[in-house]
Amino acid sequence: WIKRDDMTGAELAGNKVRKLEFLLVDALRQGADIIVTAGGMQSNHARATAAAARRLGLDCHLLLRCEDSKAVEPLPDPGLEGNLLAMRLLGASIELVS
Repeated sequence: WIKRDDMTGAELAGNKVRKLEFLLVDALRQGADIIVTAGGMQSNHARATAAAARRLGLDCHLLLRCEDSKAVEPLPDPGLEGNLLAMRLLGASIELVS
């Protein structure tokens, strides 16, 4: 048996999406309406979570770790690049943490 990630219909493929399938089904069964997760500024997990949450009609709140451990509050906005751009386009609420 072979699972074809290109046939799943997901915007993203791979182990992160397969793990989210189980976690988000459980969240929906429990009546959740928002998903919260944390990761690095360019986290593939956070991007996959934002995409899956949007597809399921769930709000997504991401806590993204700033790379500079000496940063002062409030943290500067890192702009629109890479996974961060995708997360914002997917409608995720983003909070930067140090």
